[in-house]
Amino acid sequence: MSGRLASFRGPSTPAPSPKRAKQSEPPNSPSRSSESTYHRKTRTILQELRSITDTWDQLVIIDGLKAAKNLVDARTDLDNDIATLPDKQPRSKLVGPKLDIMDQCIADLDQVIMKLQKQFRRMNAAINNLEALFIEANNVKGWQWAHQEPLWPWLQEDSWDAKWEDICAAEVERWGK
Repeated sequence: MSGRLASFRGPSTPAPSPKRAKQSEPPNSPSRSSESTYHRKTRTILQELRSITDTWDQLVIIDGLKAAKNLVDARTDLDNDIATLPDKQPRSKLVGPKLDIMDQCIADLDQVIMKLQKQFRRMNAAINNLEALFIEANNVKGWQWAHQEPLWPWLQEDSWDAKWEDICAAEVERWGK
């Protein structure tokens, strides 16, 4: 509290030459200064692809698995309920409500598939944009530049190899189980 009231202890008149606040400029990174428009557009498209694939994973892992699990559970419950009947013929409304639950789960799976199709179209559009960007760079900067200049200079070649090996190992481990 005393720090906030410190201005009451000093003179109440302003200093003759007030200090101006320095406007801090973000430091220019060497990679940013050497990036062309094509590099920046590539970065933007790759970030968009990352966002799309993250959404895809969330749809599959959360919504898709939930709907599939509920469908399997409803079918298992129906089988178990029918198996407990002495003559395997239900005498009450047993099947109808379970079929309604299954229909809802199938509708949920259809919704997930529609959302995945939308994400797939977005991925295709992003890939088409990358291809168009490369063709444009080839036409404007020339064949030599387009084929020798990496459009993602923020990834050094040696770090890319290491990242690629990590990605491949993770995918092998993921799908190998």
